[in-house]
Amino acid sequence: MKLQQLQNAQDGKLVDQGNAVNAVPMRGALAPAATVLKIANEARVANEAIEDCANALMGAIEKRDIAYRASKIAAEACLLSASGSAAKLLKSLARNERQNLTKRLKALEDFELAVDDIDIRSDLSWYIEKQVQLT
Repeated sequence: MKLQQLQNAQDGKLVDQGNAVNAVPMRGALAPAATVLKIANEARVANEAIEDCANALMGAIEKRDIAYRASKIAAEACLLSASGSAAKLLKSLARNERQNLTKRLKALEDFELAVDDIDIRSDLSWYIEKQVQLT
């Protein structure tokens, strides 16, 4: 049937074209088979464009997922680093406090030795001697 329509169109005879029954094709007009080929080609091109868009969309989604994963890993690394820094700070504070307490304990021991060396009788005797010398 289609072959007959194509032959009639090439001969300039009446052709059934959808709703336009017995329409005469104009010179240079495409035959129905050629039109079908053109539409099929346009459909193939449109399908390729859709596939390209779908691939681009999938690529964008994949990049977004990669960016999300990378940002999550970076955030976890920052959290780990901050936690490590906080731990180092606490260790440093504990070490400094121990050093300060050690110094204070040494000063307390020196003070206790000085207090133990106090001889009240000797000090009073020395004070009385100095007062006698001044008068």
